Amino acid sequence: MRPPKAMQRVFLCSPYRAATREDLARNIAYAKELTANAISEGSAPFTPHLYLPQVISDACATMRKTGINVGLRFLETCTEIHVGARYGITAGMREEIRHAKRCGITVRYFDAGNI
Repeated sequence: MRPPKAMQRVFLCSPYRAATREDLARNIAYAKELTANAISEGSAPFTPHLYLPQVISDACATMRKTGINVGLRFLETCTEIHVGARYGITAGMREEIRHAKRCGITVRYFDAGNI
């Protein structure tokens, strides 16, 4: 019997913050969609904005920065970053993309349109 194919670890990057509850719900649903797609591709996705806001307050600048740093440390262990661009690229996403590029991590864009 062959051992199972190793799953590629990927970091998922998409908008989280929003001006309205509706947009926040849309952003969370989009992050879940991207996560499900990565799983269906056979990857092991990490989507920090689906769980970190449950334990770290995004409203507190210090805690938000801590959350971003937690994500960046995990990003360094990934082979790819998947950028969900359907609703634009935020400042936080740009920071994650720059970090991935500095680390030599492949950047893949989804729903990029004109980007």
